[in-house]
Amino acid sequence: MNGRTKLQGNKHFYAGHNSYGVNISYNSLGWSAYAFDTKAERDEWVNSNEFLDGKCVAETIDSKMAYKIAGVRNAMELYQNESCNLELCAEW
Repeated sequence: MNGRTKLQGNKHFYAGHNSYGVNISYNSLGWSAYAFDTKAERDEWVNSNEFLDGKCVAETIDSKMAYKIAGVRNAMELYQNESCNLELCAEW
């Protein structure tokens, strides 16, 4: 373990954020993924961060997209790879 705080439970909910807007490919630069313990926490975060300067910049995503954005293959790698592009939102 690298000291990352592990989220609770086995199921997590994910959101993607890109300041350039969500209408660009997940392969493009600028994407960050966020993981939450509950759907309600994720949905509240997306609602609070959905728009920036009139542009949609946040959306819900599935685990497959979150791992792709983070540059990992599975959930275990999230806790081993300190440089992955996924924020674990344990205390949102």
